[in-house]
Amino acid sequence: MALEDRFFLKGDLVRTTFVVNTSKEEYRYEQETKMKTDNEVFTLEEVETTKQLYDDDFADVMMHMTIIRNNKTVYDEDIVMKNQVMTVFNGGNKEYAIRNVYATPSWLKTGDFSCSVKDIDKKYPNITIDYMYLKDNGQVDDINDYERFAYVKGKTADILKGNDKQVAYYDEQDSLLGRTLSCVVTLTQDDSQAQPYTFMIQLQGTIKVVDSNG
Repeated sequence: MALEDRFFLKGDLVRTTFVVNTSKEEYRYEQETKMKTDNEVFTLEEVETTKQLYDDDFADVMMHMTIIRNNKTVYDEDIVMKNQVMTVFNGGNKEYAIRNVYATPSWLKTGDFSCSVKDIDKKYPNITIDYMYLKDNGQVDDINDYERFAYVKGKTADILKGNDKQVAYYDEQDSLLGRTLSCVVTLTQDDSQAQPYTFMIQLQGTIKVVDSNG
């Protein structure tokens, strides 16, 4: 789930109670999670129930969430849940990969960048990763036919460690999941952007259905 940019910060302790009310019984599941990065996508662990539950049983679902940050409670609310389609996108080539890009029809969380080239962070200390969607009637292989709507920028070493995740919201009237998504990676030796090494990675998605507040 993603409520807003930087809703979760690294080190946050998140306590949740997930409640499912069926026509016969109430089920409650408690979980405690410590966030490893800013903007981490929060997921509930799989729990095996003693009775089989069907889709209709999830019509009345809520979750109470408490966020503790630096020993202080910064969020303590009930969240009404609903089913929402989420897609996890991945892409790469022989040397570079982008994985775990989470997206719904209305938002996207940037993913994990990895590289098999030794000391790439020393050769190119700076990196920008632009998240793009293909414009209407655009050509997939033409970078000029893409619109940028999210990006991460920083030190290559930090991005390789999974730092500086971002959440971006898609404001168009159609669904983001109906768009072709790509990343343009630009590696540079300094902030002047001189002699950059730039390449494109196409993203492919795997659909999941999750509970979300939307």
